[in-house]
Amino acid sequence: MFNLSPTFYRLYFFYFIKILISFFFEFFAQDCACHKAGELCDIKCACNRNNSCRNYEKVTLQPESTFEPMETETFEGGPKDPAKKTALEIFRLFFNDTLYECIGVSHPLKGDKVFWEDIEQLTVALVAMKINPQPKYRNYWENSLFFGSQVVQSIISRDRFLQLRHSLSLCNHAKQLISALNELFHKNWNPASDLAIDEWLAACKEAYMHKQYIPSKPAKYGFKFFPINDKHGFCYSFFLYEGSQTESRTMKDTVLTLIDSIPDVREKSYRLFVDNLFGSNELAAELCERGVAFVMAIKPKSHSSRKIQLFNEIHLSKGEWASSVSELKFDKEVHSILLLRFSDKKNIFFLSNFCGSEPEKQKHRFIPFMVHMYNQCMNYVDKMDSVIGRNEHKSNWSQAIFSYLVRLVLNNSWRYWQVNNQLKCSLREFEMAVVCEYMNERKIGIKSPHNLEGGHGKKLCKHCNESSSTQICSECNVHLHTTCFSSYHEKKTREMINSSCSNIYDSTKKNRIYESKTFEIYFYLIFIFF
Repeated sequence: MFNLSPTFYRLYFFYFIKILISFFFEFFAQDCACHKAGELCDIKCACNRNNSCRNYEKVTLQPESTFEPMETETFEGGPKDPAKKTALEIFRLFFNDTLYECIGVSHPLKGDKVFWEDIEQLTVALVAMKINPQPKYRNYWENSLFFGSQVVQSIISRDRFLQLRHSLSLCNHAKQLISALNELFHKNWNPASDLAIDEWLAACKEAYMHKQYIPSKPAKYGFKFFPINDKHGFCYSFFLYEGSQTESRTMKDTVLTLIDSIPDVREKSYRLFVDNLFGSNELAAELCERGVAFVMAIKPKSHSSRKIQLFNEIHLSKGEWASSVSELKFDKEVHSILLLRFSDKKNIFFLSNFCGSEPEKQKHRFIPFMVHMYNQCMNYVDKMDSVIGRNEHKSNWSQAIFSYLVRLVLNNSWRYWQVNNQLKCSLREFEMAVVCEYMNERKIGIKSPHNLEGGHGKKLCKHCNESSSTQICSECNVHLHTTCFSSYHEKKTREMINSSCSNIYDSTKKNRIYESKTFEIYFYLIFIFF
């Protein structure tokens, strides 16, 4: 006989107690409401289909051949009004005087009331500043070698800009402004069939009750927004996350709120893509009930633990995948979906009701078609985020949110302009077109740094052509009267603004003509060889 230590008996005793406890919970646990009603446990059951539940359907891995995908149609979407518009007209579709009541503005000076024209002037100045960013706002009004902007100086003075900027207050108007912008987006745009929902962080370090801290982001402090974007990068709807203490909605409610903002969501076959922050069984069942096709990444704990356990028992090397048909019971309706496990750097789980796991070639390897669609369509919000960028100037939370919303309107206006005119251009070209058309409309000329010099003989004035003058412009090398000097340069700058505006449109048209010619060349080459 072996002499065993007391520690061995103590461990053996605790192991025996653990077996007794698991035996008790397995065979003597109280029945849930589903079992009392004579039904199997579904998603809404309080027991959450955990391993101790005795009232569940036996889980087996069903082959993908039994999967019946949902039939979907793809459509492009685009502007509701197909008439072609200029850049400034499109910008005013999403930023007009209907937002005046939603923007809280205090009086910057006594007896000086702020009108919508002043807010639009401030907004166009912010757009011009985005074209040529500088470290501080005051640098735009300097006349030095490295700093200064004649365009910004011509649009608005420094003191007026700072007064209007400091007078902005969204303390009680942030929700109203966001809802008014959503109404303008819904009024002028039809979303495409492919949609994506993700989070978007507007960076700001100023203290405010809705400010969030996300350590995984490059800018860790800011305001979290939840937008829904289509394939063009157009933000159709969004709202501000107010924190878990003041907001009771879950991630499932967030997705349903955004998808329900589309009026014809039950009539057309939309396809939604979300990541594992939102993905769950409950959301999948709700989307199936609305007739929305989806591909979502999920966390293993959000799906049936028994099926995930069976999946984990399958050995998969890197780049391999396994799939199984799963059924979701929701409100006495059974929906068939496909559960996919893809082994990459780590195991990733996906759910879909319209995509299969057929191999799709991506670069130098093959991946499932479901993962291919997810990678292709999940970056719609990232397109917008890369365009909006970060606010480089220090500001309070009202000014930060206002500047980010202006950039969001710029993004949507730019996407609208590309689809409406079928032109490919950069965002900077569109911003330049907005500023130039605004200056041309208001007849704003750039202040000239030129000077008049005397003692160069008599010649006819270049501007009035009525009498001669002995004074000459040092830079333009033309004779001018003192009274004609400013008007001549204002006319010259307006012509320069008009030419720059036409050059922007001509460059975008040349890109379209170049693409059409390359298409014709490829067509003729194919016709010759085949």
